[in-house]
Amino acid sequence: MLFSSLSYPIFLWTVFVVWWSLRERRSLRHSLLLAVSYWFYGTMGWWATLLVAWTTVIDWWVGLHVQRAHDAGDKARARRWMWTSMVSNLAVLAVFKYYDFFALNVQAALAHFGVAVSPPLLALALPVGISFYTFGSMSYVIDVYRGTFRATHSLLDFATFVAFFPHLTAGPIVRARDFLPQMEAPKDPVPQRLAWGLLQILEGLVKKLLIADVLGAQMVDPIFHDSARLARLDVVSVFVLGLGFLVQVYGDFAGYTDVAIGSARVLGFDLRPNFNAPLKADSIFDFWDRWHMSMSQWFRDYVFAPMVGRQASLLRSCLCTLATLTLVGIWHGAAWTFVLFGLIHGVVMALARVFRKLVPMDPWRRSTPWRLCCQVVTIAFVCLTVLLYRATSVEQWRVALRGLSNWNVGGLELPWQVWTVLAVGVVTQLLPEGFVARVRNGWMRSPAVLQGAVIAVAAVLLFGLRPPGVTPFIYFQF
Repeated sequence: MLFSSLSYPIFLWTVFVVWWSLRERRSLRHSLLLAVSYWFYGTMGWWATLLVAWTTVIDWWVGLHVQRAHDAGDKARARRWMWTSMVSNLAVLAVFKYYDFFALNVQAALAHFGVAVSPPLLALALPVGISFYTFGSMSYVIDVYRGTFRATHSLLDFATFVAFFPHLTAGPIVRARDFLPQMEAPKDPVPQRLAWGLLQILEGLVKKLLIADVLGAQMVDPIFHDSARLARLDVVSVFVLGLGFLVQVYGDFAGYTDVAIGSARVLGFDLRPNFNAPLKADSIFDFWDRWHMSMSQWFRDYVFAPMVGRQASLLRSCLCTLATLTLVGIWHGAAWTFVLFGLIHGVVMALARVFRKLVPMDPWRRSTPWRLCCQVVTIAFVCLTVLLYRATSVEQWRVALRGLSNWNVGGLELPWQVWTVLAVGVVTQLLPEGFVARVRNGWMRSPAVLQGAVIAVAAVLLFGLRPPGVTPFIYFQF
């Protein structure tokens, strides 16, 4: 079941009514939430629920052993148990997500030296959202090992955390230390809370159905599916295409997480925000602080920080930055396009660290013109590299970038409706935060009747104006 399908509002409303009708019966309501979460995930592939269950049981069991070792003062045993979880989770990712990619590249590398081998390929279907729930579960064991969170004895609570349907398939990556305490007393569905949650759901559907799906169907996909058209791009068209795909991915993924966060909110749970107007970024650091924040923070806390240590040299910091961003690229998928994306961003971020270290923060670097210039350069760089996400190969990306040498501007022909959607997608990210806050506060203070009427009319328009068919969310493949 997709958030953008007509059946999801009925599903969410049913869960909402039953969930809050059982507020006095804790075990029963958690059992209900676990059951509907597995059913929700199972509609996209029932066999994949076995992997969710495997991850859940292993990490819950390992977490208890890590906690017991900690309580006994045996750090070595706690570390061994922690690595049991790491090996188990990474093995699942390796088999389902990376094995065939690795095997094919080993075969190609050996063939280059005249060695012919034919490793067996698994050709396994990639379970939806496997990286999201795996990383959430791994963070629980790591936090228990670090002593920042105590292991839970309730398998039911832990299983509900892992499988909680709003975040299960495409994030945001949720941490047990944020979620499990909320299970003791979810926040009551007061009118303001419901209004806020419904507004987020509405915003998410607008981003997905009216921005991402339109740009994908009318702009990005037609160009990438037509190799001749891709090869005719000019310098302006390359950046516009990159911007179009960046806005599409943002609308698709931020739209999903808006619906996820809004759905969790009406059920009494608060999830961390996952995006913060990434087009406002004025540096590569700022971009990753605003884009897919739950993933960026996960890699910062559980990969970069342990590698770099507390008092690292500039060289070590740069190398750890390069390694972390490369892993970020690999996290997104088993393809050289993703590896190259992470590597390029790692190199640029490492160079930015050197620049920050060697060049003093003079007043001119705080000026508005300088920040606007940095913002343009940052987004231009992201627009060029994000095309690696859409390209089917590194060669296709290179074909698109050849347009940078074509100064015969005017080759990108799009309907005015597409230009309008692209402009709306850009402008809505660049709106001042104060204006956005005033609009949301006005919504929260408006009468419930008006809110209901707006949501009803918006729902009719959304599902009536969207492109035909149901388009899966892009980040399902990650």
